[in-house]
Amino acid sequence: MFEDDGLQARRLRAAPPSPRGLAPLDRFAASHGFGRSWPPIELSRASPASVVSMDASIREYRPADQTDVLDLSLRAWGPIFASMENVLGREIYTRLHGHDWRAYQSNSVKDVLADPAIHVWVGENISGDVVGFAAAKIVDTDRRLGEIVMVAVDPSASGRGLGTALTQHATEWLRAQGMQTAMIETGGDAGHAAGRRTYEKAAYTLMPIARYFKAL
Repeated sequence: MFEDDGLQARRLRAAPPSPRGLAPLDRFAASHGFGRSWPPIELSRASPASVVSMDASIREYRPADQTDVLDLSLRAWGPIFASMENVLGREIYTRLHGHDWRAYQSNSVKDVLADPAIHVWVGENISGDVVGFAAAKIVDTDRRLGEIVMVAVDPSASGRGLGTALTQHATEWLRAQGMQTAMIETGGDAGHAAGRRTYEKAAYTLMPIARYFKAL
């Protein structure tokens, strides 16, 4: 789950990745015993796109980054949760995410950052501020399947390619681990439109999936 839209030429000092999620609806499904309903998204093996037009760098996540990552994730996901509420209606939306989506999403991000099976990187601007992050994990070694579980970019840094660069960085890490397929999950609503554009720019193939909810 993500938000940012990337463009143009890359000027990125990408550091080697290291060890560190679920999108909101997936986290709810897992906690209630539902199986994953979205299948893998096939990754093209075309050469990575040149996508960054801002002075930025990608490095490994450090525990000291937690507050910055949590803060930027809430700024990035605000419009997404508003979109989900609009689609689902207040009743179902509240049952899934509680009365305060910020608390729900903060816990989701904290879980990702603390999980030793998940690798996390952050994007820094030229002032050294953390303005984005991405997280990935190995899902199935037999099928050589990996997943990018979260990508987010601060609205102040959106539209400059950092989201696509973070996606490519995480993708290349999965490839280096021997994975042959990578997947990313995101929503089909208007709030996730920028994320879908970013993943398509990173050469991911969309597999349309329908997920229905009913209040009981």
